[in-house]
Amino acid sequence: MPGEFKDASALVVGGSRGLGELISKIVSIGGGHVTLTYSVGEQDDRRVAADIIAYGGCCDIIQYDVRKNASDQLSYLRSPPTQSYYMATPVIFRRSATIFSQLRFQELLTYYVTGFHNLCKELRARFDNKMPIFYPSSSYIDVRPAGMTEYTMAKAAAEGLCADIQRLESPGPILVRRLPRLPTDQTVTVRELANVDPIDVILPIIMEVFTPLNGSDSEVVGWRAPKPRD
Repeated sequence: MPGEFKDASALVVGGSRGLGELISKIVSIGGGHVTLTYSVGEQDDRRVAADIIAYGGCCDIIQYDVRKNASDQLSYLRSPPTQSYYMATPVIFRRSATIFSQLRFQELLTYYVTGFHNLCKELRARFDNKMPIFYPSSSYIDVRPAGMTEYTMAKAAAEGLCADIQRLESPGPILVRRLPRLPTDQTVTVRELANVDPIDVILPIIMEVFTPLNGSDSEVVGWRAPKPRD
């Protein structure tokens, strides 16, 4: 609803494409301030920001590379965030002649584990240690499709990290959700894609970020089909 998110300032890491773009637009439609980040796709970020501003929303953009120092890059924020969504990802689908590639695994760990840890640590030290942060895991951990070994291993490792950060370091909620396959720019060529509306998946997550239940922790929750929207 208009104004429902008016008190929020959301940092969306990887907010220029795919699900990050969707999160950014939903928050802005609800009246929240959004800061989008991009690593190399500045034109995509500016396109999304232009859409949000044209709608009447409030949006900033900064460059943020999860492989680099978090503190230096966050210094460019114009508004202190009250919540964050970690949607950073490299190219997911790549053909491989082997079951496992150490180089590929290390790349994914850098994005999904090390990069997230560095951002989470810096955000909570700099702004608010109770800041809610959303971390998207994947239903691929459950089904383990061929060709996705390194990806599912990295996501599983990230789930463990989120649980330990929550348990040992921070009272703020880290919401970890195993998302189903959704139509994005990374999955347009995937056959038999589940016929799921991304809004039905993402909107309940945003609502949960805005209303964490009594210090909700990083317990992994799989996606369930919502009730039909009015």
